[in-house]
Amino acid sequence: MDCLSNLIGIKGECGIIKTSSASLYINDLSGITTRILDKVKDEDYFSTIELIESKIQMASGIIASTMNAQFQPSLRQNSIIASDRVGFYTGSLRVLTNMRRGIRIKVQNAPYIQLSLPEVTFLAGFDGTDVVFDVWDLTLGIKLKSFTYAEVTVDTPIVANLNFIMDSKSSYIDIAIIPELGSPIQVNSTVQNTNGKHVCGSCARTTQYSYIAGVMFNPTDPINSSTALTNSNGTGGLSVVYSLNCSSKNFVCSLGGAVAMPLLYKTGSLLMEEATYSRRLNSVITVGANLNQAMQTHFEGEFSATMSSLMQNIKPPQDVCFTCTPKVGKQVQIP
Repeated sequence: MDCLSNLIGIKGECGIIKTSSASLYINDLSGITTRILDKVKDEDYFSTIELIESKIQMASGIIASTMNAQFQPSLRQNSIIASDRVGFYTGSLRVLTNMRRGIRIKVQNAPYIQLSLPEVTFLAGFDGTDVVFDVWDLTLGIKLKSFTYAEVTVDTPIVANLNFIMDSKSSYIDIAIIPELGSPIQVNSTVQNTNGKHVCGSCARTTQYSYIAGVMFNPTDPINSSTALTNSNGTGGLSVVYSLNCSSKNFVCSLGGAVAMPLLYKTGSLLMEEATYSRRLNSVITVGANLNQAMQTHFEGEFSATMSSLMQNIKPPQDVCFTCTPKVGKQVQIP
C-alpha cells in the first residue's frame, strides 16, 4: 500500500536515499545495511533499492491483510453506501454555447468511503468531432484523468468506461468532470430526473455524504480550484453513474505512523528471508547463513509483538462503514 510504504526510509553510504515520514529507516535494524543487502540481491531486482522497496510493499500488504482479518466482523468492506446516476436528458434539448459545463462531485464526512465512477455518458449537440473530458481534483488543482469521445453524433448518447476510483483522504473528495478547452457545443441535461422538465430545483443533489451539482466556467479560464467554477442549472450533456463504497484501505492508511514499527520489523524479516534462500555464492549468503536465519527469526518475533500490541489498542471508529459488534457474555447454569 502506497500510504504505508513512505513510513520506512532508506539510508545509503552517502546519505539518505529515501526519506521516511515516520523517521524510521531500514538501516535502523541491527545488522542491515545497503552494502549487505547488495550481496543479497539477485537477478530479479535491478538494484538494492528496488529489493528494499519490494519488501516494504510486501510487508505493507501483509499488515493490511492482518488488520482486515482482525476487523472483518465490524468492517462493512465493499458495502455500497450510495449508488445512482446523475445527469438526465430533458425532452427539449437546449444548445449551450457560452460556457463549458460539467458535473461536480463532493464526498464529505466520510473518511472510509471510496468514490467509484464506472461510466460516463455524453450526449452531443454536434456531429463528427472528438470531445475530450478531464477529471479534476479541485482540492489539489490537478488533472487526474482524461477520456475521449471519438466522432460524436448529434443527439446520440455515447458511453465511456471510465473505471475511475478515488479514496476519501482526510474525509473529503472534490472533483469535477469538465470538457477541455476548445471542446464544441454541449446540450442541456439535469442533475436529477425531472421527467423531461428542466427546473432549477434539480440543480444539485445533496445527501449526508455527498454533494453533486452541475457546474460551468468560462471557456478561456483554466481550472485550478473550486473557485473557477460556478453552479449551473444543468450538466452539459453528461450523465454519470457513481457509487460510494466502504474501503478498508482508508482505515489502514488513517493509522499512519502507528503501524511504522511493525512495518519496519516485517520488512527486515522479509529481507533476511530473501538472504536465507538466496542462490548467490558470497560470504553474506554462505558464511552468514546462520546469522541470516537468526536475524529473520528475531525480526519476525518483534513484528508479531508490536503488531499484537497495536491490535489490542485499536478500536473500530464510529462510522457508517463500521458496525457495532459488542461482546455479549452468556451465563450457563448447570443443573
